[in-house]
Amino acid sequence: MGSGDAFAKISAFGKDPFHDGAFAHGMERLSVGLEVYRTCSWAFGSKLFEVLDPPGGLLERDGEIPSQKFTRFHLESLQSTAVEDGSDWIVLIIQFIIVHICSWWGRRYIWEPLAKSCMRRPTPRNVQKFSAIATANLFHSLSAIFAWRMLYDRDWLWERAKWSIVVDEVEPDVKFFYLLYAARYISDAISLLFEITKEDSWAFAVHHIASVGLVLGSAASGYVRIGCVFMFFLDWVDIVLTAAKLLKYSSKKRNDIFQILADRLFELFAVSFIITRNGVLNYVAYVCLVDFENAPILKTQVVVLVMLMTYWLVLILKHAIHQLFGDGSIDDLRESDDEEEDEEVENVDKKRR
Repeated sequence: MGSGDAFAKISAFGKDPFHDGAFAHGMERLSVGLEVYRTCSWAFGSKLFEVLDPPGGLLERDGEIPSQKFTRFHLESLQSTAVEDGSDWIVLIIQFIIVHICSWWGRRYIWEPLAKSCMRRPTPRNVQKFSAIATANLFHSLSAIFAWRMLYDRDWLWERAKWSIVVDEVEPDVKFFYLLYAARYISDAISLLFEITKEDSWAFAVHHIASVGLVLGSAASGYVRIGCVFMFFLDWVDIVLTAAKLLKYSSKKRNDIFQILADRLFELFAVSFIITRNGVLNYVAYVCLVDFENAPILKTQVVVLVMLMTYWLVLILKHAIHQLFGDGSIDDLRESDDEEEDEEVENVDKKRR
């Protein structure tokens, strides 16, 4: 078929591929998504940095970001005809792109050069581990700060009876943080494909997928408050573990200041993990199973997280026993085989030279 016949056929049906109804509808939805991102990100930044917004202030001026006290999640199918339906997927995609670029840019140009300058054995494998752990520490720290600023003053956060209430609308800053949390775990799940495989890599993959499902599922079903409870009470403990690992990799010899600090942080992490991930989490899971109605998928995801935390508790106990009856220093058992392999490769290279 020639080009003339093709254009004739398009004209016969009255369709222009660049002005087709579906294309125009998609562009309109994109515009709505960008506006949602602009509005919610502004509210998020205002809350994060405590920017005051008095009546008639910046959020309400003509031509500026519009004032918006509450908003809804729109995670519907993109096949929906309403332009606002599915607009939050656009926000999520933008957040994922930003988070993923920051993650790998930071690894390449900040953490890897730092690892090469401060590690005792900066092998390619150890440098990659250091950069991954440093990235995780940064993201967990930022997430803890964001959770505190967005959620600490919500009265429902501290009352169990209000966790199971289905809400149709949320504050725009909470919505932005909620989607950002999901975007971070999507980025982490994809990054696992390019990181060194460890004993519990499968557990991290399941954890990230379950976390994304929990966040997006709770947002779509209206159980936003229980998602916020998870984010607020359970995420900060990973800061301690990743800090301990960074200090361990920075140690030049056994029992130096970095190793001693790593040991103490690991002890703090072990206690904190048991309290939060095996105590608070189990209580929150119990609340979900007892108080929530018509939420089988949400309950399943919570049970999966509880099982993962129990598995990690076993690994932590192995670490504790190793430290108690070993040489008294921290040693990540999940990485011991990799480090031995690095030492063997390094020794072979020395013999060749």
